[in-house]
Amino acid sequence: MSKEKKVQKRTRKRHLLTSIKNSLIISPEKIQCPQLYLLKRNNMTDKDIIFETSRYVYDLTNLAKEHGFKPEENWELSMQSTVGKTRIQRDFYPNNVAKISPDILLQVLHSIKTKLNLPLTQEEEAANKQTINLDELQYLVAYNPKRPRN
Repeated sequence: MSKEKKVQKRTRKRHLLTSIKNSLIISPEKIQCPQLYLLKRNNMTDKDIIFETSRYVYDLTNLAKEHGFKPEENWELSMQSTVGKTRIQRDFYPNNVAKISPDILLQVLHSIKTKLNLPLTQEEEAANKQTINLDELQYLVAYNPKRPRN
């Protein structure tokens, strides 16, 4: 890839990030559970959260269209370990799995649930970086519990 194309690609990414940043980043006042807000936030982490959130929401929207989801059908989102991810992939179809850095997993989950107007569970409200590391949670998994695999 030539230098000019790389620069154009980088510029397009920057424009995309700045255009969607305001719609995806959640200010502390808007968060229903303030303990979930990152204590340490820097630009790289913000960009990662924005990118992962927008990509995941895009994938969920496409999957819902492809599989004919009705308006009342919703995704169930959860943080999973490798074993939990495999179980959900085996039991439900369609599903969407993304491996996300444990450092930003909680923030991405919260941002996606906010974007999709889904409530947080008690388990997710109580989660923190220590529980994510202890439980070896590294995947964000979305599935519809009303659509088991045959």
